[in-house]
Amino acid sequence: MDLREKLLAKWEDKSIFKEIEPRFTPRISIRDGGKLSGAEVVVFWNELEANGFMPTAKELGISNDLYKDMVKKAVPYISEALNIKPSLKFTFKLYRLQLENPQPVDELIQIFTDAKIPLRNLEFESDLEFVKRKELSEKILDKLHRLSIAVDFVLETDEELCFPVHLFADVIIKKVKIRKHLTKFLLGETDSLSFENAIRFLRALISFFRELNIAILAAGVDQKAELDFLTVLGVDEVQGAYFGENLKGEEFLEFVRNSA
Repeated sequence: MDLREKLLAKWEDKSIFKEIEPRFTPRISIRDGGKLSGAEVVVFWNELEANGFMPTAKELGISNDLYKDMVKKAVPYISEALNIKPSLKFTFKLYRLQLENPQPVDELIQIFTDAKIPLRNLEFESDLEFVKRKELSEKILDKLHRLSIAVDFVLETDEELCFPVHLFADVIIKKVKIRKHLTKFLLGETDSLSFENAIRFLRALISFFRELNIAILAAGVDQKAELDFLTVLGVDEVQGAYFGENLKGEEFLEFVRNSA
């Protein structure tokens, strides 16, 4: 049975809802002396990461329901974490949703509202494909801004660096995320750029966003050497295996307790 057939079968008998779970990747604030600043919340299905099944779920038209189920399961952990440290922010991915209208985003917001999660403690992550859908994305982004929900932007595609300069004049973006393989690419783990040029590029990139008052998050920090370079260059936040990735709910709460 291939992935599509398996997803469809588990959707039809509703057993998939027993297998969907949230995972938490801690984010560390460099600006705040290495303190825990929040977490990226990702959807897992039977140990399979979202990239492995959510594109197929979108094709089947079931991604929104699966993502909503994950959010509902994440809420108790978020509430408990905020009881321990009220300043934490939790990030959810707009591009995991099938968006033909704002309704799926409204439904997520309603879940948080019903659970009394302060909207100021939320961040929604967007990408270029989402922002390209200008009329819809403007409507959603405007609403999120009015609700004090921060919007982040993923600065790349899976194939190449994506740097649409005009976007940062048109859209209110609070944070830019440099995803894992781009961090690795820029820090010299490939021969495509010399390490020296990569450092110059990162320094210029950070300076550009600093002028626009946009924070920079670097993902994929797996070792101390990478953390040290990014700290010197002035990145605001980091996440990666060096701190812990894709933690289950109780594991994340233990992380929060220890950090507090």
